[in-house]
Amino acid sequence: MLESISWISSLGELKPLSNIPESIGILFTEKDQISVHTAASIILYALRYNIKRVSFYDPWNLITLYEYEITTLAAQMTTLYYLNSGLDERIVKVFFLQPKESLKILGVISNRMIAQQITIDKRNITNELNKEYIFNIDLLVKIGSIPTICGYPAWALHLAEIVSIPRFKRKNHVDEDEFVGLLKSYNSRNRRPCSADAKFKCPPNVCLSGCKCVGYFRKTSSGKCVLRKDCGGIPKKCKTNEVFMQCGKCQDYCDFPPTDYCTAHCKKPGCYCPKGFFVKSNNECVRKENCGPVPTQVPTPCPMLCQANEVYTDCGFFEKTCKKRIVDTFMGCLPPGCYCCDPFVRREDTGCCIYPNKC
Repeated sequence: MLESISWISSLGELKPLSNIPESIGILFTEKDQISVHTAASIILYALRYNIKRVSFYDPWNLITLYEYEITTLAAQMTTLYYLNSGLDERIVKVFFLQPKESLKILGVISNRMIAQQITIDKRNITNELNKEYIFNIDLLVKIGSIPTICGYPAWALHLAEIVSIPRFKRKNHVDEDEFVGLLKSYNSRNRRPCSADAKFKCPPNVCLSGCKCVGYFRKTSSGKCVLRKDCGGIPKKCKTNEVFMQCGKCQDYCDFPPTDYCTAHCKKPGCYCPKGFFVKSNNECVRKENCGPVPTQVPTPCPMLCQANEVYTDCGFFEKTCKKRIVDTFMGCLPPGCYCCDPFVRREDTGCCIYPNKC
């Protein structure tokens, strides 16, 4: 195994890049382009260039099948890299997503719209979809000759840039120059600022070359292309008892018991209920005493004796399953009980905790 990753020892100084994407997506549109070593080397380069997130889109259900092997090899690569470079350790988050995972979001927003009595129409559905994204990708690298995104809904990708290549030069790993070339493609884009007018007007009889944010996308101060409504800087006009937040937060609802945990990242910029207020069924912010009766939940006692590959914990967490390998990180605890030990995942039909490649 060490011989197959010995090329890491030859990595030199970082290539100069002025604008590096925070999150990248990798989509293999052809099966023969997929390999464990290729995926692991991409994770290594992402860590080397301080990219925060790598999302593998898996239309063939092959990458997900070898998730354990990919992450294990990537860990070996990064260990060897740190031993040779002497740099401080960094963290890169890695996600694996099948097309059907993004479609599950439709069920989530449908239940929420019904619970909050939101009118189900195209505009409201779009608004709710914008609140629920799995990844926020700055750059998608599409490998293969198939000119599609293999069934992934555009709203699930939230893309700013797409770079297409027919294949990587090597089968056992990606060359650094090749990876940096993809980043340079993103780095060289000349995006319109958020302050730009809705229409881009060229001087008469003059052709201007270069790249710009398309359609309703605008350039932020960090160089990303975002939807015009997500530019920020200009607070929206909010309803009574609402405040505009650039870094959105979790909210409590009158129809559900208050939650003591919340996702660790910012929600979409927008209008939110301030502290001490709850979202009522008519989507208004009211104080707790104006909510009416709140349903209660009776906890179900959990047995102390756990099954194979499980561990009992007083601070529960969201588990990975055979069908859902991506889970949110929460600042709090789920109910006490038996949970799958790492790296096991729960099989939905039997309830057993098994290795990911045994799903």
